[in-house]
Amino acid sequence: MGRNFLTTRTERVRRHVRTHLLRALVSSVSSVAVLAGFLSAAGVVWPLWSYVALCIVGALVFLGAFAVPSARLRYVVLAASYTDSQLAPRRSSMRQVTPGAPVRRVASAAVDDPVYLGGLRSLIPSDAPLIVVPSGSRDLPDPGELPVPIRANRKGYSFVQLDRYALGVPVPDITFSRELPAGAPDGDHSGAVGDLTFAARLAAALAEPGHEVPLLMPEHCVDARRLAEHDVVVVGGPDVNFWHAALYETVFASFATPTSSVPLAMGMRSERKGVANYGSTYVHVNLDGLAGVFPLAESDAYDIDDRMYPAYGMILACRNPFAAAMGKSHWCTFVAGLTSVATAGCVSALAEILHIMRADPERNFHSPVPTAGRNVQANVSALLCRVLEVEYPIMRRDGALVPRQRHTLPAEGRDPHHGSSGTPTKVQYLDFRGAQPLWRDVTADQ
Repeated sequence: MGRNFLTTRTERVRRHVRTHLLRALVSSVSSVAVLAGFLSAAGVVWPLWSYVALCIVGALVFLGAFAVPSARLRYVVLAASYTDSQLAPRRSSMRQVTPGAPVRRVASAAVDDPVYLGGLRSLIPSDAPLIVVPSGSRDLPDPGELPVPIRANRKGYSFVQLDRYALGVPVPDITFSRELPAGAPDGDHSGAVGDLTFAARLAAALAEPGHEVPLLMPEHCVDARRLAEHDVVVVGGPDVNFWHAALYETVFASFATPTSSVPLAMGMRSERKGVANYGSTYVHVNLDGLAGVFPLAESDAYDIDDRMYPAYGMILACRNPFAAAMGKSHWCTFVAGLTSVATAGCVSALAEILHIMRADPERNFHSPVPTAGRNVQANVSALLCRVLEVEYPIMRRDGALVPRQRHTLPAEGRDPHHGSSGTPTKVQYLDFRGAQPLWRDVTADQ
């Protein structure tokens, strides 16, 4: 299809130098200092310029040596100036909010991910898409047969350590913990079937004209190599879908080392005693211009939790890290909500968004994030969604049958009519195209 999401050789060199230059200089100076000590003890005196030259040569040697052993060094950037026009095709430009903002410096230190920086239009056209859905506990009668711990612990907490040999793809080793559903009473976080309400609609929206409809694959029926061969949509948060955590942690590493000037917009990741921790009880949102959107929050970085915002969820698209490690160009999209109803709403929203973009070649969807440059925003492939309306079937409440009906959900707090049988009927996304962010019905764009 002619697309290329891979990091160029130049970008790999830039990122390697940016990550290891200081370490190489320190190693070189230390080595030359030891050499100078021995020479001084032997009564040999060299001119100062020779030691300076040795330091420079030694730093170059150490830089080369640091590139040899680890696949960790294959990913991005030394901060040299270049303009937005030199960015990869489809990549959205940095937004200069005020005159004199350091746009070029921000762009040069941004992670080289044309999917993440290109808006959700990067998902079209799709290439052999695969929708990975959660597996129920009864789907895994023998979890020990899997080389990766899809369900390493059924007690609510799971510590995961994966190396490249277990995964089968040459990515850095992965370590994280997962907060698994508490059990049968926790319907909001263990009802994977509810997550799948609109999965068939999403599959149809992903299908290219004349191509087969994408497969829906349970998380335990795929492996990392299979995921590396496809565009991947991961449905459900990391508590019910193992691959959400494994893929996101690999993506996070590419943004963290070296630190990208354009951060990840959102995620269900936190840290506990220095270890990445994944669950689906909150979404960390790092979007620019959220003031007033969440009255109970106090800053532009928000942790939206399931107690106050149960109807909210996230759509985040980026380069497929497993595919990139195998030298292939595929994307990965995380679709997850704080409850099953919210996840279903996000799946429905993504399906509608794909239809809208196919009908309008100029339409794109993205959200702004604050960057390392003051007064500079970057538009990225992320959307914050919320379910506005839910339909409940005939239900028994307080001993009486209540007819089928729809309820508009409150902006904050739980629906007073909350039940486990709700189906989202109206979904909104946070639209940043105007002067102020505005919640907009997805279907209103059609």
